Amino acid sequence: MSQTVFTALVLTLGIFWTGLLMFLATGFIIRPLQQLEIVVNKAAEGNLSDEVNLKLSNDEIYDIGQAFNRMLQNMRDIIMTIEENTNKANECMLQISNLADNAFRHSSHISQTIDEISQGAENSAAAIEDTAESIEHVLVLAGDVREKALHSKRPF
Repeated sequence: MSQTVFTALVLTLGIFWTGLLMFLATGFIIRPLQQLEIVVNKAAEGNLSDEVNLKLSNDEIYDIGQAFNRMLQNMRDIIMTIEENTNKANECMLQISNLADNAFRHSSHISQTIDEISQGAENSAAAIEDTAESIEHVLVLAGDVREKALHSKRPF
């Protein structure tokens, strides 16, 4: 076999093995990145329930996947805390609304009672005025009766 053929065969086999190893290595690197991309896109759309499931390895892609899973869990915890605080705030607002309604009813009742007292006071004042006029009238009549009584005692 000639030197040229041998060199061409070695170079061809080198290219073949390099291509095969690159194909396998690319699948090993690309597949986890594709899985990570799918979950990241779902998270960007608001779906925080999925997680990145990568095979245990000691590389940067696995570390990024684990960090992303921790970030998703923290976001779910934050959302749950916000929901709990929102529910508590809604309950407090409902209690405040009920208390305000009760206060309004009580103030309406107090206002009505004050109106009744005011009307009663006006009626009492009118009754006292009528009584005072009646007493004056009685005094005038009593004075007339006294005069008539004094005149009837005198001889004519």
